[in-house]
Amino acid sequence: MKESEIRTDESLLELERRLKNDVRSFVKKYTDLKNVPCPACGNEGNELAFRKDSFTFERCIACETLFVNPRPTPEMLRDYYENATSMDLYVKKIYPESEGARLKNIVFNRVDSIVAVCEKELIKKGTHLDIGAGFGTLCGELKRRGYFEQSIAVESSKAMAGVCRSRGVSVIERMIEDVEIQDIDVVTAFELIEHLFNPRDFLVRCHELLNEGGLLIMTMPNVHGFDIMTLAEESNYVCAPAHLNYFNPESIEGMITKNGFEVLEITTPGKLDAELVRKKALEKRISLEEQPFLKKVLITDWENVGAPFQEFLATNRLSGHMWVAAKKV
Repeated sequence: MKESEIRTDESLLELERRLKNDVRSFVKKYTDLKNVPCPACGNEGNELAFRKDSFTFERCIACETLFVNPRPTPEMLRDYYENATSMDLYVKKIYPESEGARLKNIVFNRVDSIVAVCEKELIKKGTHLDIGAGFGTLCGELKRRGYFEQSIAVESSKAMAGVCRSRGVSVIERMIEDVEIQDIDVVTAFELIEHLFNPRDFLVRCHELLNEGGLLIMTMPNVHGFDIMTLAEESNYVCAPAHLNYFNPESIEGMITKNGFEVLEITTPGKLDAELVRKKALEKRISLEEQPFLKKVLITDWENVGAPFQEFLATNRLSGHMWVAAKKV
């Protein structure tokens, strides 16, 4: 999979422009951000990592989670998502244009992985809840396969919830805190937890919703991944106020375990790290002149070693994209 299959260069340029405008508007409107301890382990001993777009990114000295601190409150975040022009671009252009490629390259694989974990853990095939479901693509594919008795989307965005309904996907148009539903066997949350003001509260809520032995499956950025470690503030994934939390395999496992789950697997099946870093180098956003090994891998010998290098990253939990599966205990 190439990045251009899910985001064209034209869309990326427009997205970058809109994000800058959205952030400028946000920081002008809100100055009373809230200080928090490490969202993973609760430690208050943090060090400055860098600053980007008027936001401060700190690194926990205990578990190495990277996080925005101080950060917007949940009310500020809701206002941001409701009014951000970059979110409007995602809804009206980027997602619709790339849905076919996302289905083929991302969603099919996710559904296969969900089914594999459920089969391995002998999970009841009753009700599946997808939190932050977007256009309902995952729920739609699970419904098509008939794996669960019902697959329900939870999506607070009115526009996206409307798309779910138009496709015949059952949808609850609320925040997860306001969802009242029982007998849930599997909860999925893809690219969601990095957006949340308090990820531990989210885990507590998932624990409350799930049946005993039920599964929680999530994806998120991996701050120990090649993309983010190499690019740091130049990484497109490092963007506040949209993304607030950047866990690593050890810190996410610790947080999940402390909130009533047994971690079953943590992998990094990412496919784009090497390409994303290569692209930044070609755009002169970063320099590889003092890193001859990376220059050889990402530039000089790219056609021969680029794909094997990405496979090495994914296999060794060094990709910037992380998959986590846990069971309620």
